[in-house]
Amino acid sequence: MNDLRKVYRTEEIRVLVVDDMEMESRQLIHLLEKAGIKADKASSGQECLDMTDKNEYSMIFIDQNMPVMNGEQTLRTFRSRAQGNNRFIPVIGLSSDVQGENFRSMINAGFTDVLKKPVKYPVMLALLILYFSKDLINRDEVDIKEQPSEKTEEELFIERVSKTGCLDHESGINFCGSEEGYISALKIFYTTITPKSDEIERLYSSEDWDGYTIKVHALKSSARIIGAEELSDLAKELEFAGKEGKMDVIREKTETLLKMYREFDAILTPVFEEDKAKVMEMISPEIMNDLYEKLKKYACDIDYDQMEMIMDELEKYDFPDEEKDRYMELKKYWDEVDYDAIVRLL
Repeated sequence: MNDLRKVYRTEEIRVLVVDDMEMESRQLIHLLEKAGIKADKASSGQECLDMTDKNEYSMIFIDQNMPVMNGEQTLRTFRSRAQGNNRFIPVIGLSSDVQGENFRSMINAGFTDVLKKPVKYPVMLALLILYFSKDLINRDEVDIKEQPSEKTEEELFIERVSKTGCLDHESGINFCGSEEGYISALKIFYTTITPKSDEIERLYSSEDWDGYTIKVHALKSSARIIGAEELSDLAKELEFAGKEGKMDVIREKTETLLKMYREFDAILTPVFEEDKAKVMEMISPEIMNDLYEKLKKYACDIDYDQMEMIMDELEKYDFPDEEKDRYMELKKYWDEVDYDAIVRLL
């Protein structure tokens, strides 16, 4: 680790997470928030540069394996144009491969430190304590509250996940830092199975091996986060096959990967359908229009935290038939982190 930590001072910690994968960035942000750290999100290298031009941060986490502008390219460009306090902040690289040559390459490229993805809470906490005053970090692992006599909705949900027999939910909760974080990650995984599996199949069919490798890399990490170990291991094997040009392995095992991935749609549907079966209040035109106006404003401001609050609020309501298509399209754009499409839709 270099000497940035010796000169760094902050009154209020504000962190930027840069990752094109929605589930992985949410998981990391949840861990940061659990430690009491405010975190912003960027979905690409260019968005990182746009945000750091306008804001000062205490630390940046950058995923190495992003399309268009990868982590090292983003880091070099950021360092070349950083102003004010941003010139001195630690920048942490994120990668699923932190062994040997890849680790040395990332450190040589200028990353202050490198963390293995998906990041575990104790590792994250140790890093934050290393770079910042211990007094600024919330180190409480467990909230001390009176235990309710009845099971919470989160506990009931986890029970349904456990009954599937396909997920190591305890490992997933450990990665995500809490049951709430795990449920959020699992929901993202579930709602994006079809578009993401279709994208892997499209890249395979068109023999776009660079794009294919990036997508199976992302699947490896997202599957690991939710505790789908077998799927994650197969995705990892195909990621390395893509990097090493082993087309025979890719052609032999991609169909199995897609089948296994898509089977989770049927496995998880009953888990989520039980929640949907609950009777929800019909949203009024006034509430809907008010929430949509706020969401549009926050999308224009790229304010992820406020947008997430609005989307969580919308989830509590049922929608009239004439609005259901628009709401489903809105949820699709939200899952894809397509702020421009959300603004156009609303």
